Amino acid sequence: MRFQRSILLTCVAAIFVYAGCAGRSSAPAPSISVAFTGALPSSVQAGGTLKLTASVSNDPSNAGVDWSANCGSSGGCGSFNPTHTASGGPTTYTAPSAVPAGNVVTISAASTANTTKSFSTTITVTTPPISVSFPTAPPTSLQANASATLAAVVSNDSSNAGVDWSARCGTSGACGSFNPTHTASGSATTYTAPNTTPAGNAVIISATSTADNTKAATAQVSILTPQDSLLSGNYVFEVSGVDCSFFGCSPYSLAGQLTADGAGNVTSGEQDFSDYFSSAADGFTGTYSIGPDGRGTLTVDTGDFDLPGGGIETFSIVLVSGSHILVDEFDTSTTSSGTMDAQTVPASGFSADTLSGGYAFALSGLDFFAAPLSWGGVVNVDSPGGISGTGSVADINNGGSVQTSQSISGSVLSVDELGRADILLNAGPHAGVEIIAYIADATHLKVVEIDGILGVTGGTALGQGASTGTFTSNAAISGNFVLGALGIGSPFNSSTAAGQFSSDGAGNLSGVLDLSVEGLASNRNFTGTYSVDSSGTGRGTVTVEASTGVLGTFAFYLAGSGNPAMLVGMDENSTMSGTILPQAAGPFSAASFNGPYALNSIRDYFSNDFDITAEVTADGIANLTGTADTNGFWSAGLQPNVAMTGSFTADASGRFTGTLNAPNMGTWNVAFYVISSSEVLLVETDGINVTLGTLQLQTGIGP
Repeated sequence: MRFQRSILLTCVAAIFVYAGCAGRSSAPAPSISVAFTGALPSSVQAGGTLKLTASVSNDPSNAGVDWSANCGSSGGCGSFNPTHTASGGPTTYTAPSAVPAGNVVTISAASTANTTKSFSTTITVTTPPISVSFPTAPPTSLQANASATLAAVVSNDSSNAGVDWSARCGTSGACGSFNPTHTASGSATTYTAPNTTPAGNAVIISATSTADNTKAATAQVSILTPQDSLLSGNYVFEVSGVDCSFFGCSPYSLAGQLTADGAGNVTSGEQDFSDYFSSAADGFTGTYSIGPDGRGTLTVDTGDFDLPGGGIETFSIVLVSGSHILVDEFDTSTTSSGTMDAQTVPASGFSADTLSGGYAFALSGLDFFAAPLSWGGVVNVDSPGGISGTGSVADINNGGSVQTSQSISGSVLSVDELGRADILLNAGPHAGVEIIAYIADATHLKVVEIDGILGVTGGTALGQGASTGTFTSNAAISGNFVLGALGIGSPFNSSTAAGQFSSDGAGNLSGVLDLSVEGLASNRNFTGTYSVDSSGTGRGTVTVEASTGVLGTFAFYLAGSGNPAMLVGMDENSTMSGTILPQAAGPFSAASFNGPYALNSIRDYFSNDFDITAEVTADGIANLTGTADTNGFWSAGLQPNVAMTGSFTADASGRFTGTLNAPNMGTWNVAFYVISSSEVLLVETDGINVTLGTLQLQTGIGP
């Protein structure tokens, strides 16, 4: 009986449970829905972007959102990034670049879990307004009558109507001109600045959309007063470097004479050119322009199509003064570096008698087997047009093969009315060496070798004047000096030597030297000995030593009391040439380096000739700023108006350390050797490149 009751209770309980379940109502699961979050824009410009988000509700799988766009133009309705997002995650919609048919796009956000669940909105795609821009900013300044190439781009102009160019300034009708005055979008025009500086010294250049003249790009250009009058009279010049023509690439030397009229014209000139393939003597005319900072351009046309560049030579120049100019050739056929100096014409004109006494010289370049070549010495013109050999001597370093104390004899073949002296020399075993010397004055010559016997070389000769033949003891060189030399060391790498030393007048010297060969630089204290030949020529030799051994052996040639000496390397590690310059008395301070300086430097010499002319201002505290023209033959090419900055830390010895920086050169570490407050030698010290240059204080430059 008890068993039956248990069964009954169990059944009754089951019945009640079933009845309870059957009596409870079952609600369906909520459906998935999609909605945009945030404000929805009603329109977007063609090519514009929108940030969009959408949320999915009631999706237990959290599958997210798929994005799509539809419009009346198949395939041109815009795009999403990303096309799939998590619920509430953002996407970027980019409208089509062109307005689609119907001007609208339907944007949809669909549930990934259930694609039948979506939300859509319609957005109008509008045409963006016309705009005008300069792809390359116009120059901030131009000299009067100078030209610049400009271009402007018009965006969103369906008619492609182009650009109209105009200029306005404070002087009506004198704001410059454009050729052409209308261009297609992106096409170039040439703007020529007015001949004279307008009121306010500035011009506003405008590039206006032809389709909508309310849309324009503008730029202000300062118009600078040229200083062409600073270059007036007769000048001689010499540059050496590398050229390339359809014959190939070659070492290159050029010397000449020109007449500038003070108004931007080279009225006449003549030059002698030499490279591996030819030598030539040509006349020329040309033009020049000089800006307020003393930087300028000089272009001459020889008409000799056999020369590199078809006989047209363009030089970047920077004036130290109206009588002394630093020069780089600045065209696509040649890199070179040198100087130009005012010419003093004797009252009776030039003749064979103009050259008299001893001339200390140093020339450098390459021989015809591409080996480095430096040679120097003293040529004594001891009779009208005659070089007997008395008081003359030469040293030749041909790739480390050195010939010392060679005899020199010869004659001055001719001197023309422009000061071009044709000189024939027999230098040791080398007979018939022909050099052309352009006479700046009786004690300063610009020299180029044209014969092809020794090689392609060029350089400078300095007259000894009344001191000819008087240098007979070591007392001839006594005091403080700065030396700088550039050339090629072993194994045929560009190299520099720069430093300062004190000489006791008795054959002993000591100082500091920065040596650099491509990829390696060092700064060392040194001692050394020197000896001046008792013959009186002014030739001497110096050996520089450090604790690690001999650093270099040089020959030097004195140009006179208080004047520079020419310098030639005399061992296999230093086929180079340069100068020894008397140094002003110290101690030196940051104030010793103060003012605007003309800069000229050569970087990497023949292996990768990179030449620089610049105006650099030192603030007398620690900073340098300036503008440079650079010509990197094998790499950077022609780059005008490069901003240059730098820094320096003064030292009482006159060896300042610092940096120079330019966008196309990076930052390089340098040492500045202060010769005086008006001249500073610079040498790169980081071992990355090989650079030697000069900074010379400008006088009489500027408005």
